[in-house]
Amino acid sequence: MRHHEAESAFGDLVRCIKETFPDVLRVTTEVKEDREAPGTFTIVCDAFLRTAQPMDSQLQAERRFTRRVCDVVPQRLSLLFVNHFHHAQE
Repeated sequence: MRHHEAESAFGDLVRCIKETFPDVLRVTTEVKEDREAPGTFTIVCDAFLRTAQPMDSQLQAERRFTRRVCDVVPQRLSLLFVNHFHHAQE
């Protein structure tokens, strides 16, 4: 992240996850190298949510999240981050 000067954007991204999904249990991150383009990395953020929501509520929350992220993460860094949302197993 330092190479891309993305530390602040990463903090903003995690804050967006926590604010948009207040029932988030945890957020894990992993740096992955693109096998087809060595030297190219992405930061994969997996957000684990406490409970499943109805599909329309989940889609609305994900749209809100995407809009918020677009507001706080500079466009030049948008391809650096990949986000996945999971529901905790009950």
